[in-house]
Amino acid sequence: AGHVLLSTWASLFHMMAAMGGGEIGATTIVLMGAFLFLAVWLPCCTSDIVFPLVAVLAVSGPKARRKWLDADGAELVRSLGVQSGDRVLDFGCNWGAYAIPLAQTVGADGEVVAVDRDPEAIRALRRNLEKRAVRNIRIADDWKTVRGEVGGRPFRAILLFDVLHMMPVDERARLYADVREMLAEDGRLAIHPKHTRENQPARHFKERSEAEVRHEIESAGFRLAERREVRLWHGHDQEAGCLLVFAKDPTPAAAPGTGAPTTP
Repeated sequence: AGHVLLSTWASLFHMMAAMGGGEIGATTIVLMGAFLFLAVWLPCCTSDIVFPLVAVLAVSGPKARRKWLDADGAELVRSLGVQSGDRVLDFGCNWGAYAIPLAQTVGADGEVVAVDRDPEAIRALRRNLEKRAVRNIRIADDWKTVRGEVGGRPFRAILLFDVLHMMPVDERARLYADVREMLAEDGRLAIHPKHTRENQPARHFKERSEAEVRHEIESAGFRLAERREVRLWHGHDQEAGCLLVFAKDPTPAAAPGTGAPTTP
């Protein structure tokens, strides 16, 4: 039983590395160390319970990610009105959980601009794009450059998923103003307001409710077009979450961005 568990530990280690884009982080090392302890010290009689559970976990992660990228993620972005030939922006793209389905949806005639300032996230995204032979994603780690290149090419959709909680209020205000300028007149701004007071509170959203986040976005020159509960990608799998979709409010004039957000 110990030999089997050790073999599974090795497989699980490689699986978790792949899920992180190939980077072995501190969390992965801690988890694998804990599992190694179990593999060595658990008595054989418990392997009838432990091994089947571990075996399921070892294969579910990659399968869940493939299902998301190939089917469920594309369905979600299409539900936002994204179509072939569109130009879209994924702000805080990480390893590509949304950028890749967006690229598949807009096709060769469209373009996805994926923005993230985290070098590890960018490396993971590049590896995933190479593995899947995705050619219509432009990666950027400089928000000023992206903002300055819009010109007469506005975005049909802009995604801010699970990223706003990392930004202080003044930074968010500048981002909303920039996004309003960069969004097409009939475009859509999609928000996943994770880590609010009601939903695993963290960082700059831990004292803010979803309603307060919605209000600050509406105050920046947007109107809520739709709110719905959907399946979203978060961490290493899908989970139920809230999706807020905004359109430009033609009445107020939003102030232009005065600086570059430092996140993502």
